Amino acid sequence: MAKKKSLTLTAISGSQGLYRRRALDEAIKLQKNAGWRIEHVDGSSKDELLSAMSQGGIMFEDNQVLVVVSNPEKADLKLLQEQLDDGEDGIVLLLHYEGDPKGNTKFGKWLKALGSKLHRNFPAPPDNRPWEAEPLAIDFCVAEAKRLGQVLPGSLAKAIVTRCGTDFGVLSFELLKMCTLAGLDGVTELTPQQIKPVMAPLMEATLTPITEALSVKSGVGLSRALDRVKATHKGDPTMSVCGWVGSMALRWLGAVELRGKNPDEAADLLREHPWFFKNKLLPQVRYWKREEVVRLLKVIGESQRGVLSGHVAPWTGLTARLLAICG
Repeated sequence: MAKKKSLTLTAISGSQGLYRRRALDEAIKLQKNAGWRIEHVDGSSKDELLSAMSQGGIMFEDNQVLVVVSNPEKADLKLLQEQLDDGEDGIVLLLHYEGDPKGNTKFGKWLKALGSKLHRNFPAPPDNRPWEAEPLAIDFCVAEAKRLGQVLPGSLAKAIVTRCGTDFGVLSFELLKMCTLAGLDGVTELTPQQIKPVMAPLMEATLTPITEALSVKSGVGLSRALDRVKATHKGDPTMSVCGWVGSMALRWLGAVELRGKNPDEAADLLREHPWFFKNKLLPQVRYWKREEVVRLLKVIGESQRGVLSGHVAPWTGLTARLLAICG
């Protein structure tokens, strides 16, 4: 009877970052607990990859090695195929690709051809079908709570997604806090009592209306949004608002710089989802010029420096500067 071929190469990919990273961590932990040595290399360096693959054998007591390869799309494809076909026992390449394989590239076609036994992919909802994200996120919340030992009703899961968004990483972090509170309360089913303390900043006041008002330069809308944040925020909200607006302003600057280009190409350059770039960022910068976005970023910087230098009324200063930009 022919000897069963040992595993020599496997791959993990997917744009759903949380699941992908968990699968990677589990694979590394499993092999490490089994006594394997773990090597991390960059696939773009052929010498580094070859060196890691040659560290098994009788010269090492722990001659079983798992080589975790980042940027595998930049690796020598011929070398990867040779490892897959004729790799030595005890040396396994684990390819970690951060995203979904692109079927129009040699590496993407090769990765997909590995099949589900060697390649695990964790895709996010397609960019052109964003409406699929919310139900998937709700299901994730319920499953994540169960993983953490808690029951989460679907209605509460939907409320969490509405306030926190559909990013699994953010949702996982928020649920960890909620389930920890539930454990301290001695309950096994999440209720508003555990959710409200965690969600309070998001449930009482969202920062989104601020950038929405800014995007259309509405002084009235901005004033109302800022007043709402101030009324519901514990302490001075200047740094929170600066962080939110500053982050969005940086994305606006990129969108303004590239809005004359092909939207798909511009989104790729900015590392944005094409759907988000075309349907969110471009409409938001419709009324903005480059120098105005730069001015907004300067306002944020000045307000942050005011807080750090002990300004007596940083919130008043931020409010005045932002309203001045709206004209």
